[in-house]
Parts: sequence; structure tokens; C-alpha cells
Amino acid sequence: HCSGLLLVMEKGKPGEIYNFGSGNELRNIDLIDAILKYMGKGNEYIQFVDDRLGHDQRYSLNSSKVKSILNWTPTVRIEDCLEELIQAYSA
Repeated sequence: HCSGLLLVMEKGKPGEIYNFGSGNELRNIDLIDAILKYMGKGNEYIQFVDDRLGHDQRYSLNSSKVKSILNWTPTVRIEDCLEELIQAYSA
């Protein structure tokens, strides 16, 4: 996202809206499973809670504008940096 923001500052048009997203949707439970796996923990650490009122079932951004106009593409996948991210927050 930082590379995209820099690209917009350099080449974007003032007043335009640019959305940045990976295009890879990931369910919360799949992300939690991956985090627990990296931490060597089991599913007993998962505590399900009721959805809040008005909870969106899906968050997704359309990044086609920034990809086509500014030729931006994501360079990092969460699957590739998850362990590093967990270590940073665990320190």
C-alpha cells in the first residue's frame, strides 16, 4: 500500500479516489488458523462472538482504477509475510 500511496502522490490526479487492495479475499477463520499455526497454538484459542449490528459480511475494494491508470499492483502477499508480522506484534 505504501508503494501505491507514493505512486498516487507522484502521478495521481488531485481530487481523484484510488482504492488499494490485494484482490485476494481471505476469510477471518482462515487468517486465524494461519496465525495460530505460526504461533504453535491450537483452535482452543478461538472464541467465537456474535456479529455486531450492521456487521458487513464482506469487505472488498475494487483496485482496477489504480491498476489500470497508474499501473500499480500489490507486491506483498499476507501469506508470504504473516510470520514476520506476528513476530513484530509479539515482541
